[in-house]
Amino acid sequence: MLARHLAKVALGQYRHVAKVLAATQAADVVPFASAFEGARSLLISKQKDPWHRDGWVFQVISWIAAHLSSEGELITPPHMQHADKGFDGLHLHIDAETGKVCKAVLCEDKATTNSRNKVQSQVWPEFESFEAGTRDHELVARVTSLLETRPEVDPDEAIAGVLWDDARSYRVAVTIGDEHNSEGGLNKLFKGYDDNVEGDVERRRAETLYVKDLRLWMTCIVDKALAVLEELEAAHV
Repeated sequence: MLARHLAKVALGQYRHVAKVLAATQAADVVPFASAFEGARSLLISKQKDPWHRDGWVFQVISWIAAHLSSEGELITPPHMQHADKGFDGLHLHIDAETGKVCKAVLCEDKATTNSRNKVQSQVWPEFESFEAGTRDHELVARVTSLLETRPEVDPDEAIAGVLWDDARSYRVAVTIGDEHNSEGGLNKLFKGYDDNVEGDVERRRAETLYVKDLRLWMTCIVDKALAVLEELEAAHV
């Protein structure tokens, strides 16, 4: 099922996948014949070392996990290229009674075999820059774009709240191996989080995916997704 979701997202059908994850009615979408080449380019790495490809796959997995655990949130769709600048994802919590945005969660997703180094050298500086306000223009643009799907929400009020009312929080998702697959290992992995993001612990979310052999696992799940693409292409093209 994960491989099927990956294949569908690679085809650009993230809305269909989101409906399936929400257990709502979702009629199957027939892909355009021209979409399969682009989908394969996301799943097949052109480099000998598939870091960027695996990073994209993990972003999609993190996006799927967010949909399964965050009912009612607005969540930005997955990137449709391997290396995209800016933060990896954005979740907006909308108050059911007021219809206003009450929280914005900025996400960083990292597929790596050196988890601590990646978190310390890339994730913490990203979060620190948003806490300092030096990248508010990026946040404004992403919030506005995401709210275009909800015309009943006033973007100006939402942006003011997110920027000035301390409504932003953070979520880091990272792959881990044996070294960090314990309570002590996780403490070491996420050491320093509260130095970069102050306040209540609810502002600092951290999630992990344990994979003993990351590259082998990624190769296997991608091969399954490519097989799904072949199946879909044979059926519809």
